[in-house]
Amino acid sequence: MNDKTKAKEISAAHRKLPMSELESAAIRQHLAANGLETPLQKCDVRIINRRTRLLDEGNLLTKHHFDRLTEIGVLSDDSKKYINSITTTQEKVKTNEEESLIIEFIFL
Repeated sequence: MNDKTKAKEISAAHRKLPMSELESAAIRQHLAANGLETPLQKCDVRIINRRTRLLDEGNLLTKHHFDRLTEIGVLSDDSKKYINSITTTQEKVKTNEEESLIIEFIFL
């Protein structure tokens, strides 16, 4: 299994968790269980926002997400030294229960 496959499996597992349950210890534990050490090394980041009401493109990415990932130790820093590229997409869902924010890390 390569790192890109691991990233997809980790993000698929996160899809099942509501954002309220994604606490820092749980994220680090989940990454470690999948063979990934934190802080993560150089990577591409893909953010998928699943919402009942789609956002304007300029509102898809907030610095808050990266500040929080740095604060809890998932990323060393949110600079270009550690993040090669950021891609954002959004998907329309029918119910509030389906709403989620998925952050995928693709390792170089």
